[in-house]
Amino acid sequence: LRPGRTGISSMLSSISTAQSSWSNASVATGAGTDSVSWVWNWGTDSLLYGENFLCAVALDSQAAITNNTGLGTPFAGNITVYPIYRVADLTPPATPILVSPLNNAFNQPTTVTFFWNRSSGASLYTLQGATDSGFSSIMINRGFISDTSQTVTGLVNITCYWRVCASNFASASAWSTVWSFSTIATAPQAPILSSPANGASGVINPTLSWHAATGALSYAVQVSTASDFSIITINDSGITDTSHAVAGLSSSTLYYWRVRASNSLGASPWSAIWNFSTAALPQTPTLSLPVNGSLGVSTRLTLSWNAAARAASYTVQVSSASDFSSLTVNDNGIATTSHTVGLSAFVLYYWRVRAMNAGGSSAWSIVWSFMTGNTGISLSGSSAPCAFSVTGSSGTVRYALPVQCHVSLKYYDLRGRLVASFINQTQSPGYYSLHIDKAFCSPGSYLQVFEAGTFIKRGLVIK
Repeated sequence: LRPGRTGISSMLSSISTAQSSWSNASVATGAGTDSVSWVWNWGTDSLLYGENFLCAVALDSQAAITNNTGLGTPFAGNITVYPIYRVADLTPPATPILVSPLNNAFNQPTTVTFFWNRSSGASLYTLQGATDSGFSSIMINRGFISDTSQTVTGLVNITCYWRVCASNFASASAWSTVWSFSTIATAPQAPILSSPANGASGVINPTLSWHAATGALSYAVQVSTASDFSIITINDSGITDTSHAVAGLSSSTLYYWRVRASNSLGASPWSAIWNFSTAALPQTPTLSLPVNGSLGVSTRLTLSWNAAARAASYTVQVSSASDFSSLTVNDNGIATTSHTVGLSAFVLYYWRVRAMNAGGSSAWSIVWSFMTGNTGISLSGSSAPCAFSVTGSSGTVRYALPVQCHVSLKYYDLRGRLVASFINQTQSPGYYSLHIDKAFCSPGSYLQVFEAGTFIKRGLVIK
């Protein structure tokens, strides 16, 4: 720029895409160099309407900026024009691509935000909406939009056709493809319930379903144990599907449920109220064998219990800890009322059972206990001894039974606490030997008690 033109220079300093070269600037016939002004009458000279360049215009000592696309204010009279920037390199922007609302969308809210992709080379955008695809009845005409979205309100019960074009200093793009959408007219109708059927029983974690309501954008679901919904168990809204899974319901309980639809104009009335009953849980099992407190139980034994009403299967737990903090057996899906397990010898075990069905599980049964013994008992000979006898305290214990009777062999510590049980069963007459291959307790003094019918023998064992 010429010296002294700092005002015009500052106005154009933000334009970075134009080229500043006085030698490339075209001037009207009769105009001088950059230091010479000329008289020019707006609208009759081809300078601004036939050339692609920016220029500065001085009128009555007030600087202004205009270009050949008519951004200046038309006037008649004498003005002084200073060619500033050649802009022949500017090209029209790319045609915008529409994003949303989607083409042919229906039941759109009455307030719509239009979105489109940014166009290469675009400075501004123009949005048009019309009631016809030919745009003879335009209802939306917004220009000078610098962003790629625009929100419009009040679009009630219409079908809107819309398009966007982009512009820059050079010119405007072609109009985008025309899309259309329709908006809702009224609040939606009340939904009609579908499943579970009204009055259904034995329901487990149901998925509530209903038919789509005209004009609905979302739904709300309520579940209650009270027919007047004074107590709300589930109150979920913003559901866009026509079904909703619910969980955490109590067993053996009657529930009521209803649905209503909503859109931007309001909510529908509530649907009819339906009800269903959840499935009953199974009863708690009662343990049967081995009897609570049994001693000398085989290391491979069958646990059994009484059938529980409404049970589909059972879970069995066996532990050497009374609080079941560690589990030796944790088997589920048992379809019968017995279960065979293999355990270690000379261990006090606790066991319990619970029943299962599709609705959930029962409480655990009462905890019973038993102590395993040694299964290595052998019978020597077929003759019956004349009297009871027992020898040995560890390693191998031999005993004689002149008659059939119940036999037990137990060991107690000096505080009277049972530490091991090796025999607890009825045996026929004969000579027997019991092999205790491993130490069953820590070193110390113990009381050995052998009982066979009315015969009892006690002895101190030092290990």
